[in-house]
Amino acid sequence: MREPVGSGLAQLVWPHRGRLAAGVGCGLGLALVGGLYAYLTGPLLQTVLSGGARGAQPLLRLIPLRLMPGLQAGRWTVPGTLGAVAALLLGLALTKGLLHLAQAALLERSAEQVGHALRVRVYEQLVRLPLRTHREIASGELIARLLDDTRQLRGLLIDLPLMIVREAAAVLALALAALWTAPRLAALAVLALPPVVVAVALIARRVRRAAAQGQTALGELVGQAAQALRALREIKSCGAEAREVARFSASSERLAGSAASAVVARAVGPLVNEVSAAGALAVTLAYGAWQVRVGAVAPEALVSFVAAVLLTYRPIKGLTQALHARAAAQPSRARIEQVLAWPAEPGPIEVRGGAGPAAAACDGLLPPLREALELRELRFRYAAPWVLDRLTLRLACGEIVGVVGRSGAGKSTVADLLAGLERWDQGELYWDGRAWGSDAGPPPAALALALREQVALVPQQPLLLDGTVAENLRFAAPAATEADLWQVLSWAGLERRVSALPGALQARLGSGGEGLSVGEVQRLAVARALLRRAPLLVLDEPTAALDAETEQGLLTTLDGLRAGRAMLLITHRPAALRIADRVLRLEGGQLQALTPTSAATVATVAASGLEQPWRRSAGQGEA
Repeated sequence: MREPVGSGLAQLVWPHRGRLAAGVGCGLGLALVGGLYAYLTGPLLQTVLSGGARGAQPLLRLIPLRLMPGLQAGRWTVPGTLGAVAALLLGLALTKGLLHLAQAALLERSAEQVGHALRVRVYEQLVRLPLRTHREIASGELIARLLDDTRQLRGLLIDLPLMIVREAAAVLALALAALWTAPRLAALAVLALPPVVVAVALIARRVRRAAAQGQTALGELVGQAAQALRALREIKSCGAEAREVARFSASSERLAGSAASAVVARAVGPLVNEVSAAGALAVTLAYGAWQVRVGAVAPEALVSFVAAVLLTYRPIKGLTQALHARAAAQPSRARIEQVLAWPAEPGPIEVRGGAGPAAAACDGLLPPLREALELRELRFRYAAPWVLDRLTLRLACGEIVGVVGRSGAGKSTVADLLAGLERWDQGELYWDGRAWGSDAGPPPAALALALREQVALVPQQPLLLDGTVAENLRFAAPAATEADLWQVLSWAGLERRVSALPGALQARLGSGGEGLSVGEVQRLAVARALLRRAPLLVLDEPTAALDAETEQGLLTTLDGLRAGRAMLLITHRPAALRIADRVLRLEGGQLQALTPTSAATVATVAASGLEQPWRRSAGQGEA
């Protein structure tokens, strides 16, 4: 059963509870030192101005007299007293500095580790989300949640609670110091608090609303930028740079407006704090001066009280800022909790290799294919209507089945279903004669993971990682040896090309396959799929960007590798169908047989009216 989201976030913090508790202790120590500063200000001033021991008793009670024999009872001296005061101040300053240092060392490391764990958890969840979820939500929105919302949530989980505790403790310590030195004046100063509390509550509401709008605008902005940078070739070729900048500017302006609203809302807080503090100080000073004149309050007590009130301003300001920041971070928490609550596929991610719950879920579920797999009465849709409607397909080991059809017919959807990337809505899978996918079968997620273990997919638009040639190949088989890499490169006709790259297998490729042509990227994807040695190979337009000679060489290799594996070949290229044992056409959500022989395939294709666009495609050279 899935753990509650809230408890999951708390578990990220729990391993650091010792450091965090120590950091809170340092914060409380800092608050105590601040209270002592205020409490001792009046006696300190009285001692210095009197040039002797007058007013020094509160100070000297804090100093172990055995450390300074000259200050023992009955032997007060001016130099000794002032020296003791200086030593006390130095000790307080040193203590405060050490507490600051310890707090930073304890809390910052823990905060960064919690932020790291949070980012990894959210990223794992994003990777585990079904493709259907990724289609419904813009990638820019997900990236904004991964990077910015996790940063805000880290502050909400670690920084802001500790800041609130520290500043609240400082306010409490200073309030106690003021109350101890002048109780009546302290009671009068409390009148300044209600306006501050009301202002904090009202401002927090506005900040929360502006922050939610800002996070949404940030997601849109990131999505637009990512999309534009991927489509720079199209933007430049259409002369659309100015239009794209204008579109980005409009989104950026919305983000700036949301940020400005939050800043203006926060700016009201200091105004209220300043006016309330000044009013309280003026009233208490007037009343305190009268109390001193009538002898109800000692002058040094008034000085200590005023010092406490003045020192309280900074932590109150910090406390209100922390509360406003907490309000601003609440939408990020909601957005992260939403991500973590989305139904995801079981983890961990790695299935091949057999470790972890995911492997346990699919281990032995689908043994290596020995005879054939069959899809029966499959129905699938992204939305109404059905893309695949009672589709049936049989693939036998050692067989190559070609699939043709017009664009948008659902051919790539069939590939995704076979690869376990999508889940069909109705229907059954027969694996070596055994039925899977009925109500009595395994959970759909476990079956999808099991299919991925048995299937190697070459997508229609293959992507490369920002890494070396070897890293891109081993993405499919991490344990592959260097000899294995050269073998599959040879099968894909890339051995000589990779050997000529600086560093060969260690040559670095960009995420778009910089340095390779489109056709070479396509063949590298084929090599990566072959490296998996899966019993089912699904190829979606594997020769679309190849010239005729290169295409023929790759097809000959694939034809020679059919033993022990079934292949589904989706293509618009007539030449590619020559290696197919059967050719099926996808139309109306169903597969229809065209011909049982390769020789008849081309004739059937020609008669189908689809030959002309295939010929145009076959005539294109490798990019």
